Amino acid sequence: MNSLPSEIIYEIVLYSSPKDIFIHLLRLNKNFFITITTSSYLLGKICQNLLKVSRPLKLLYKNCQNLLETFYKAPLKQIDFHGFATSGGFDEDKPYYWVSNMYNDDGSTYCSRDSKNNINTAGVLLETQPISLKPGDESYDYILNLLDKSKLLQKSIYPKYNQKGAIGLEHIRSVLDIYTLYREDFLRLISNETKLDAERMENEMKIIEKKVRDKRIVGVEIQRRKEDLYVMVQPIDFEAANNYNKVAVFSKIDLSREGNVTCPVETFMVFVSEVYVDIEDPEFSIYDNIFDHETLKRICGSDCKNLETDTDIQYAQFINKEKRLRPVLWGKFTGRQGNLISVNLDEVYVGNYLYTKLINPENRMAEMGDQHDTTNIDCSYVLGFGKVIDLEGNN
Repeated sequence: MNSLPSEIIYEIVLYSSPKDIFIHLLRLNKNFFITITTSSYLLGKICQNLLKVSRPLKLLYKNCQNLLETFYKAPLKQIDFHGFATSGGFDEDKPYYWVSNMYNDDGSTYCSRDSKNNINTAGVLLETQPISLKPGDESYDYILNLLDKSKLLQKSIYPKYNQKGAIGLEHIRSVLDIYTLYREDFLRLISNETKLDAERMENEMKIIEKKVRDKRIVGVEIQRRKEDLYVMVQPIDFEAANNYNKVAVFSKIDLSREGNVTCPVETFMVFVSEVYVDIEDPEFSIYDNIFDHETLKRICGSDCKNLETDTDIQYAQFINKEKRLRPVLWGKFTGRQGNLISVNLDEVYVGNYLYTKLINPENRMAEMGDQHDTTNIDCSYVLGFGKVIDLEGNN
């Protein structure tokens, strides 16, 4: 074993798990230890194979250890995404139905336009984008604190705030609109209720007003083609997200259709990618109209796993193969008690883009007393849970 050539050691390492490598192989002898710990190529391949990322990695021994420690030991958390693209437009051209709502659990809802199924939506890892008014921004945190303290504001805004510690741009806009219309009453009533300083409140609201009005900071929804009210992509920094030195590593997906809506999503799919796949790319069309597991198996074959069922829900996971667009989950709500599909993934998935295909809705228009000629699709939220890992191992 002491005289094994490095080529043989490389082959052994590349077919071993990181735990076996660092717990057992490094301790076999000095030859194994030196060969493994001094090869940035080999250490990079260990991490690349673990994460199933396409980009090549080269890591020093310490950086490899840092990356693996984060992967195995860092706590599971919600990974923040920003919804920026949809092929389904948004209902009645009202910003509070925009697709950014869909990638937050903040009480808001994404509502598409009527007359279209198989809607593709996309979200980007939030920390890759220079977006103002997000968690950690002073103005965002100030409005969140106001809403946590003020029952009056909670009752007055739309979308409603669900008091889960996250808000969207439309919550901020709604608070700002109330302030703009009733400035003096706002400062008096809200400062009395929350015990916050009225002068500081006025200054903060002026700052927030500028940020919301500044389109360059906040971003606006745009139509891709004139007269097309469905395909809309908000400008984002694709290069920053595609080349970011960190990646989202997913180990759990939640999709909710909770809420009093007329056309809650019935069938859906979730995907991830490392670099952006356009929402009109033909790869998405492969998965159109997959209403049941039998059709899913026929189209995806052995890449699709067995059907799992629970009260009024069905779902199936996928084998994680190296593809540009990686399917993660197919799901279907089969009854009224099914409003949340929460899945701990068998395999981790890596990508800074998270996509949801809303295949079709359940029609509740008659019982909701809101009849239209055609349906739209409503979705409360899609969330990814896991870790954000630095691919350079700089913890």
